[in-house]
Amino acid sequence: MDYQSTRASSRCPRPVLRGRTRLEVGRTADVDGGLWATVRHVHSAGAVVKLELADDEGHLLQVDVTRQRHEEMQPQRGERLYVRPRTMRVFVQP
Repeated sequence: MDYQSTRASSRCPRPVLRGRTRLEVGRTADVDGGLWATVRHVHSAGAVVKLELADDEGHLLQVDVTRQRHEEMQPQRGERLYVRPRTMRVFVQP
């Protein structure tokens, strides 16, 4: 096996995310790079409201929103929201 084939086989087939990716939610898919998910639970105690959502494959996502954003949106259990990264840094494994 030569160097090039070894190097190619050690690459990840998809980007690997390291650290915490900040997510935001909305009711429209006005920007690419996100996915639709259903609100499973709203944890509204404290200054930061935690939304627990599930995508179409059942993967759980947690999105933190400010109290103000929560009051503006008033997301309800069972509602479908569009989730996308606010900022994202992708590191490809060598």
